[in-house]
Amino acid sequence: MNELKKLLEGQIKKLRTLKQNLEYSQEIERSEQYNIELIETINEAIDCISLPLNKLKKKLEENSQEIEQGIEEKYRFITENVNDVISLFDKNLNLIYINDAVLRLSGFSKDEVLGRKPEEFMHSDDISRSIKIFQEALKTGEGSLENLG
Repeated sequence: MNELKKLLEGQIKKLRTLKQNLEYSQEIERSEQYNIELIETINEAIDCISLPLNKLKKKLEENSQEIEQGIEEKYRFITENVNDVISLFDKNLNLIYINDAVLRLSGFSKDEVLGRKPEEFMHSDDISRSIKIFQEALKTGEGSLENLG
């Protein structure tokens, strides 16, 4: 009888262990389900936030482009309507931009001037003085005929 009692107690102990394992497994499943639901909720919240943020980003980009275009138009208007000569050069000192004042003063068209070096349009006596103006402009950021005397 003792042996039967011991056998039954052993079986009961095993059943209790199985029950505990089953309960633990069920807790893990509930925890996993909770985590899945939590992840789904977080993803929904991200979707709710990202849509307005994307719209805001797009609107900011559009506004930025409009502002840049407005600024560019204002600078273009100024450079095209001043009486001072405004020109831009590439690294090889070829003209890449000239305003209308250059055209009014020289009589050349933009097609005749752009892509060429300024000395091609100068009298040979003016080239050395112009080089000094360019050197001054490169050194100080400003080039002016008044500074050369």
